[in-house]
Amino acid sequence: TRSKDGELRHFKKGCIHVALATKLPIIPMAVHGVRELTNTPAWKPRWLPRPGTVQIAVGEPIPTDTWTNGTIDEHLAQVKDAVAVQLARARAAFVHPVKKNRPMPSHIMETETRPE
Repeated sequence: TRSKDGELRHFKKGCIHVALATKLPIIPMAVHGVRELTNTPAWKPRWLPRPGTVQIAVGEPIPTDTWTNGTIDEHLAQVKDAVAVQLARARAAFVHPVKKNRPMPSHIMETETRPE
């Protein structure tokens, strides 16, 4: 879930229980830039984002076939650390958009593209 300040919060154990039951790998992922697109005035619904760009980072699968119920907290920490690495990657790759009401240098051209 998203936090108001963009920092990782406490992870719940549900994903670990699902991984234990299915023995499927966990794919650590992070999305950066959504907060900027949904940071709207109070009168506008938050579920109505503005057009823009987000950065998504996907890590290597974490195998879960050898996990046991006795080490759930260790696995949870491993998953949280892996997501933190991906969040750092997404933040590093994120390019902040140029504000439309700021003058731009003449050698920079701003374009806006939208999927058809």
